[in-house]
Amino acid sequence: MIKNYDSYFKQWKKTYPIEFQIKTIKDGRRFPKVSALVDVMFLAELNSCILTSGHDLDKIQGNLTFDVSSGGENYLKLNGQEQKLKQNDVILKDGEGLLASILYGPARRTSITMKAKNALYFAWCPYITDEELIKAHLNEILSYISNISETITSEIRLIRS
Repeated sequence: MIKNYDSYFKQWKKTYPIEFQIKTIKDGRRFPKVSALVDVMFLAELNSCILTSGHDLDKIQGNLTFDVSSGGENYLKLNGQEQKLKQNDVILKDGEGLLASILYGPARRTSITMKAKNALYFAWCPYITDEELIKAHLNEILSYISNISETITSEIRLIRS
């Protein structure tokens, strides 16, 4: 699976983001502690190597749609920096704009903070991947959350575009 992600990101002259996470752990450093809802996503990503974005569900406006960028669209990344998209980047949008790009990650607008009560996770799989692996990855996130939360409702849907 890592080879597929590497191939995908190399064609864009980018690096597979989970490689950075793995290097961080190998170097003895820790992830920044954002919230338990982010921590469980990172743990599952490290285990499955499936790239995932997490969003505060309560900040999402309107319907969600996957699309490809025209090139030139802008959004604020998690670090607060504005990002201009390349043409044909896979993106996720809601009624207010961009939520995430496979190449540049989630938008700040829907980022999960300590105040978040409801999370929405997306597994970004640019190549055809075994659906059971994707479901297992998302179920792992749910399993971790169920260990820290008394009430949890969930739905897993696979969308191909």
